[in-house]
Amino acid sequence: MYVQYFNLSYLFNLLSDSDAREPSPNLRPGSTSNQIHKRSMHNKKLKKADKKKTKRKKRSSSSSSSSSSSSNSTNSSSSEDSDSKSNWSMMRTIWPLEKRPLALQQKDAFNEMNLEHLISLARLDKDNKRSIKNDFSSTFSKDKKPRSTKFKKGKDNCFKHLHEARFLRYPLGDMKKWWRKIPRSRSHIFKNLPLQFSGANNKISPKTIQLLHDRTEILTFKMFHTGNVNVASKPIKRVEKREEDGVHSTLDFNWEAPTSLSQVTDALHNYCSALQFLWPYDPTGIILMRVINKYNFFSAAHSLAERVQLISTFFNAVLRENAARASRKELVMSFLEQEEYIKSVLTSAGLNNAVPTGRSSNIDQQKLRFQQTKPTFNSGIPPSSFNNPSSSLPNKSKVVLFNGTPICFGFNNGSCKNPRSSTGCKDARNRDLAHVCNKYLDKSNSHCFEKHSRNNHR
Repeated sequence: MYVQYFNLSYLFNLLSDSDAREPSPNLRPGSTSNQIHKRSMHNKKLKKADKKKTKRKKRSSSSSSSSSSSSNSTNSSSSEDSDSKSNWSMMRTIWPLEKRPLALQQKDAFNEMNLEHLISLARLDKDNKRSIKNDFSSTFSKDKKPRSTKFKKGKDNCFKHLHEARFLRYPLGDMKKWWRKIPRSRSHIFKNLPLQFSGANNKISPKTIQLLHDRTEILTFKMFHTGNVNVASKPIKRVEKREEDGVHSTLDFNWEAPTSLSQVTDALHNYCSALQFLWPYDPTGIILMRVINKYNFFSAAHSLAERVQLISTFFNAVLRENAARASRKELVMSFLEQEEYIKSVLTSAGLNNAVPTGRSSNIDQQKLRFQQTKPTFNSGIPPSSFNNPSSSLPNKSKVVLFNGTPICFGFNNGSCKNPRSSTGCKDARNRDLAHVCNKYLDKSNSHCFEKHSRNNHR
């Protein structure tokens, strides 16, 4: 009875032990306690030996994994070597990817082809392009629209990481169809533009660059003058403006205005440089340069100060109109529209609005020399009669006035804020301006001169 009880208690202990999952082979019927103890000790030794074996297996498996990783590295290096010997890598310098046909811009299909066949295709492609360049009849052929391009998803931080879609060409479609997609303003303001490469560094005020981020802001010509690059450090001045509800005073920077043609040209270049960084799709700067150059920087003016003032007036009028159009998401002024504006500015100033035709004649030079030597001479004859001494009437093509009064440019633009007068209004110098249409009519070879604005001309 004692032996059987001991066997049952030992069985209970083994079953309660977490390591004993199965019935122990030590429990045999009829076995004594000494035998059972010896068998248990023997089993413990076997377990220790098994643990040592498992540790050895783990070490051997780790060594095998390291050997396999080394073999993988050798395989990867061998794959890199094989990739360097592939058609794709060998033909990269001989036949760049962007110059290949679309069917040969896939890596797998390119590597599957024979190398000699690819070399012959590259030679054929170069010969074909060379023949197209030398063929003058190709200039009369119809252009084909470019194919649609798909881009991979990526990030662009405007500094180091630039997406490939950023380097597409200028849109070839009609500007009226895609211009509405251009935003009105840039949400992120960055004033430290990299202007050194184009020679415009230290020429534009940071305040001007900040205002240029918003296309609805009305900027003026003097803001792009190089002399105002440090305008923020100068004393601020108080400006009084007359509006509909009265006179209001505001604070503004003490901007300096350009006084010479070289400063005017430099200011135009500064505007084009800054506009290229912030709004590269806006051609306003190039159009301004073309229109002002076409009219020879207002060579019809009587003095240098008047030329600079007229250029500033024309520039401000164009930027004011473009700012109003930006608020309505409309297209900026075209070349023809700016040319109509410059004619209106010349007409309002009482000057000839025709395009200058080359150098001045000898008669004009003699007239200028005569006026400089005889400044006090007054014969009562209009100056234009010196061109034709036999004529006592003035040359009407030189000056365009309405009953001897200049025409108001703001009235024709739809933005006249001058005080009213009997002829129309009075400007800041208390001169009378006429409120009539200044559009030139080719059929009648004269101006309209009707009592409506140029915008309402039909």
